[in-house]
Amino acid sequence: MLFGANTHTVIAGRIYRGGQPTGQSLPGLVQRYGIKTVLNLRGFGGAFEWYQDEARACQGLGLAMEDVTFSAGRLPNAGELQRLVEILDRAEYPVFLHCRRGADRTSLAVTMALLLQTDMTIAEARGAMSLRYGHLALGRPAHLDEFFDLYEHWLADQGRTHDRKVFRHWLLHEYDGGWLRYRFEHWQPLQAELKVGQPAVFEVGIRNLGNRAWRITPFSTAGTHLWWRLFDAQDNEIYQSRGPMRDQSVAPGELLQATIVLPGLPRPGRYRLVVDMIEEYHCTFSQAGAEPREEELHVRE
Repeated sequence: MLFGANTHTVIAGRIYRGGQPTGQSLPGLVQRYGIKTVLNLRGFGGAFEWYQDEARACQGLGLAMEDVTFSAGRLPNAGELQRLVEILDRAEYPVFLHCRRGADRTSLAVTMALLLQTDMTIAEARGAMSLRYGHLALGRPAHLDEFFDLYEHWLADQGRTHDRKVFRHWLLHEYDGGWLRYRFEHWQPLQAELKVGQPAVFEVGIRNLGNRAWRITPFSTAGTHLWWRLFDAQDNEIYQSRGPMRDQSVAPGELLQATIVLPGLPRPGRYRLVVDMIEEYHCTFSQAGAEPREEELHVRE
């Protein structure tokens, strides 16, 4: 894997996996495996040379090219999971799935494909996420393994057993980001209007809709926090901060009370405030599918 393309057969004649193909390597994959569709798990990268090279090669070979955006270090986005299922349903096979190294994102997608298209047990399918393919469940990539833990916990809670239809139902209708879920239940500005040079303060309440407690810490490098960013009318980020910065545990169903403070702004005009939750060194909750709150602010003289 370290010195090759990390190419492997998943389901003979149907699904293959590997690292980033090139314009030089794709013809060999087509000749060897009869590939009809290339599924890129790195997301649309039109500005990058690797993406342009892959797209040109697919066009020249008459291959379909599909994009899904997965991360090697965070839980997958619910919307991207639905796109993956849609592609696997309608693709012309054989399909070649790849990310950069064919290790983490590819292992995640291949395990899903096995659970959707074969009668493998969960344990057997999770064998596709192993050191053999370059995946190690340490650090941020361990979140990919937690995705399947969430499925197994859901099965246990529902008293159900795994099969293809059950997994498909969970992917499309039940998975919602695991513990990375919230709802804004209180939003109160503490000023009647915003003026140049005057700070803006908002009192907010966020309900934990996830399946585990949020660990709030006084450190910006650990735990979970509320994260807010301010953009000007040209969509330039001009300020960001996070909070609350204290030791606190917010259990599932509980409400996190917090205060958002913006510094006095130097000029009048329209601004956009975006508020999200973030699990440090993992991801923002919106990256897993939650909806951040956006507020348009008007600052007057």
